[in-house]
Amino acid sequence: MMKRGWLFVLAIVMAVGYGAWADCGCGAAVESDCVTTFRSNEIIQFAVTVPMEYYWCNDATSTPLITGWWIEDEGGALLAEAMYAEPVGHYAVFEWNVPGSGAALGTYRIQISLTTGELAETWVNVVDRCTWYSTCACCSCCGCWTGVTSPSTWTAPCRGECGAPYIILQSGGTQSCCGISFSVTYEVSCP
Repeated sequence: MMKRGWLFVLAIVMAVGYGAWADCGCGAAVESDCVTTFRSNEIIQFAVTVPMEYYWCNDATSTPLITGWWIEDEGGALLAEAMYAEPVGHYAVFEWNVPGSGAALGTYRIQISLTTGELAETWVNVVDRCTWYSTCACCSCCGCWTGVTSPSTWTAPCRGECGAPYIILQSGGTQSCCGISFSVTYEVSCP
């Protein structure tokens, strides 16, 4: 009876492990054409994520650190970069101020170099700030006041090979086009 119980527990553990492996995308094909879209007035925040399977696939005991990052256009021209004399932890969040960089509409590649020699990379597409909204009236100065957030806020990360570090992206906010900003701040305190 005891032997049958251990076999049952082993079967459950193996099923959960297989489910976790399938959920992490290890069996899925690499998405080579995955592009995340942002509006031209957004600030893009990006960070590298080291998935749990990295440690299983690479027999590693330490997390890779960041030695630098850069952004280039489709032709390979460099738009922004930062290199670090001392490696930075993988928890660091970086920003690309799209409107402040003078970037044109188009597709760009963000790359992050790691102490392991690996490169984590992802592609972003910068579109006109009003492209996402078909029912709003946009002028050269005003934004779109529909109350809808950018789809990039909800985009899932583009995963690479199983066990490889990858970049997660999110909107770090938008910049107004007339120098007028509106923000709401609130504070919650518990008794």
